[in-house]
Amino acid sequence: MVRVWCDFNGGIDEDTFGLNYVGSKRDIEEQGIELRPGLDVTLYMEDELLDGRPAFLLVDAVMEAHPRYGFVARTKTDSWRHEPRK
Repeated sequence: MVRVWCDFNGGIDEDTFGLNYVGSKRDIEEQGIELRPGLDVTLYMEDELLDGRPAFLLVDAVMEAHPRYGFVARTKTDSWRHEPRK
């Protein structure tokens, strides 16, 4: 599954995020991703664990067309997790 950076602080609603951020656009371009409805993606953002170690906050999502924001990612609510950064 492709990974795309996302600012989880700037959601459209509680489970939907736009991908119009510089980091998102960079990941999409560098990986040659063609956004389309139904495309499964993993969104990520830098975070840290409770003990302060650096981590990524991840969530699986599916792409949807949105009339105002173009393509958006709707998260799969049970898939939020942390992955330690190296």
